[in-house]
Amino acid sequence: MFKSIANTGIRTRLLGGFALICGLLAATVIYTVAAVSDISSRIRTVVDQRAPVAIASTELVGNLYSTLSTLRGYLLTGDAQGKRDRAAVWAELDRTAAAVDRMAEGFSSPQNKTNWSEARTLMAEFRKAQDKAEAAAFTPSAYPASELLAKEAAPLISAMFAEITGMIDEEEALEATPPRKRLLKTFADVRGNLAAAGSQLRLYVASGEAADRDKFEKPLATFRAALASVGTQTDLLTARQATAYRAIVKANEAFIPLPQKIFAIRQTPQWNMPVFILSTEAAPRAARILDLLDGRKDADGKRSGGLKSDQQSKLADDARSVADAVERLLLLQWILLAAALALGATIAILVARSITRPIIELVSDSARLSGGDTSVEFRTAERGDEIGVVSQAVAKFRDNVIAQQRAAASLAREAEAREAANRNMEGAVEEFRATSRDLLALVGENAGTMRQTAESLSGIANHATSQAASAATTSEQTAGNVQTVAAAAEQLAGSIVEIGRQIELSNTTVRSAGEVTARSESEIEGLAHAAQSISSVVDLIQAIAAQTNLLALNATIEAARAGEAGRGFAVVASEVKALAEQTRKATQEIAQHIVAIQNATGSAVASVKEVATAMRRIDEVTAAIASAVEEQGAATREISQNVQMAATGTQTLATSIGAVSGAIAETNRSADEVMGAANHVAGAAERLAAEVQAFFVRLRTGPMDRGKSGDADYHGPERRSGRNAA
Repeated sequence: MFKSIANTGIRTRLLGGFALICGLLAATVIYTVAAVSDISSRIRTVVDQRAPVAIASTELVGNLYSTLSTLRGYLLTGDAQGKRDRAAVWAELDRTAAAVDRMAEGFSSPQNKTNWSEARTLMAEFRKAQDKAEAAAFTPSAYPASELLAKEAAPLISAMFAEITGMIDEEEALEATPPRKRLLKTFADVRGNLAAAGSQLRLYVASGEAADRDKFEKPLATFRAALASVGTQTDLLTARQATAYRAIVKANEAFIPLPQKIFAIRQTPQWNMPVFILSTEAAPRAARILDLLDGRKDADGKRSGGLKSDQQSKLADDARSVADAVERLLLLQWILLAAALALGATIAILVARSITRPIIELVSDSARLSGGDTSVEFRTAERGDEIGVVSQAVAKFRDNVIAQQRAAASLAREAEAREAANRNMEGAVEEFRATSRDLLALVGENAGTMRQTAESLSGIANHATSQAASAATTSEQTAGNVQTVAAAAEQLAGSIVEIGRQIELSNTTVRSAGEVTARSESEIEGLAHAAQSISSVVDLIQAIAAQTNLLALNATIEAARAGEAGRGFAVVASEVKALAEQTRKATQEIAQHIVAIQNATGSAVASVKEVATAMRRIDEVTAAIASAVEEQGAATREISQNVQMAATGTQTLATSIGAVSGAIAETNRSADEVMGAANHVAGAAERLAAEVQAFFVRLRTGPMDRGKSGDADYHGPERRSGRNAA
């Protein structure tokens, strides 16, 4: 793995590391934005639909119960305020229903749309039934049995009572004989039982109790028996009494079927027409509306499955899903934060180690080389990145230095050998001078001098030519090496510039990520505000539930005051109270979820702030790296300038060596001219040439040195002569 990293370019490593960090950051931001958008969408659904529909449904149910309670109160008391209260409740109910109409367009469930459409139709019919019952209240047709009693039975009873009273009054003016006393007693029985029967009939019409009906039968039978007894004593009746008796008999005949009709009507539900309308027309529609809004009752008497229950259930589900989504988002934020920190630290360590360690090693090896240590190995030259290229160039420079040192040593050895040969040659020349002084005298001082000068110039020119050629070769090699180092330094400077650019790009990316993190922080804070809004909505629902509970309590009190007639009203009030209690519990549960959402949102805000802090720290670190890279770039540019100066100096040296070579060539030409001049004395020098030939033979075989080789301290003629003198 580390070998493959070493063979990867620094630019590629930096781009790859930052690409991984940016990819993880992008994935984090994308997921966060998607999660926040999903949570925001769910909260908008809760705020714009679930909560308003649940509140409106609760208000509708409460208002429906309120219309029933105010109508029943009006039917019981006849107070006109009850009518006004019901009208106000219906106005509020219409506004709530209109709001639900607008929200129904966004219902996702077709069943809810169907239920609401049916409930809307039933509410119109329910209102018409209530209006019909209210219109029938306190009218003669409101109570058919009472109407029959008041319009037919009561007038007949009153007429018979008046006639029998007139008969009794007239009897008081007659002589009280025993027969008349018995007749008066019969008159009294007729009137008393007639009054008792009429009173009991009214009581039964009011109560409807079977016992009151049974109590009516006895006085009625006694009345009829007494009336029949009067019929057996008609001979005792006066003319006026006889007329009154006939009127009573006629009225009694008309009265006989009326009690049974009254009983029949009283025993049917229609005996109280407003209540009958409520029970047969309004109550069934109200029950159906409750089934649609609250749902049907189960075995425990609890309602479920209606529009309100469905929306409340969805509201609770959405609240839980929002809480779960926030928890998942928070968990993933922590995981991604840990992963980002771990990945960033790993990439930073790997990239830093892969760049700084070989650079430090290269600098150390270069310092050793500059100190004259040519044994340095430059292991970094095996790398495949830019550092390897620079190391290879420096290693090549080291090899050239070693080659130059070896060439210099070889030249030194050759010079020493030539010096030794020159010393030997000086001894031979000395011997030659000793044996050929006469011959040299023939050619003269000038010829000898010219010959020696020519030879000296020729030797010096040849030696200088060899040295100049070697120096030129070495200068060319040095110039090439310097150019290679300069190119490598330029390449290193370019790499460092690219590193600086990539680090600046990383700074820009980190700052952009910081801005995105700030926006995520703002979105999550908006989520917290939305959760607070839901909490306010829940408080409103609880207030409505408390008000509904208070209405149920008032309804229970009114039902208790109404006695038996308010039993049904009391049942409805208990149902309202139960619904209010259910609403209170549901809103408490929702409030708990909202608190959880707010807590989770607060944690999410803190997490995003920590991410922002980490981004700022990364920005500071990359800024420090950029500064260090800038300093390294400056140092590299200085090295490049120095190498360029060295290259220029090397080129100047090569030019100078070329000039020296020209001068040496000119010297060679001068030596040739001198040699030409010396050839003019060739005749005189023939013997000298023969002696010189012998001299060179001795020089090759070393007879002169061997002749004196027995002396271990022999160092040439000069040294030998100096030693002999001593």
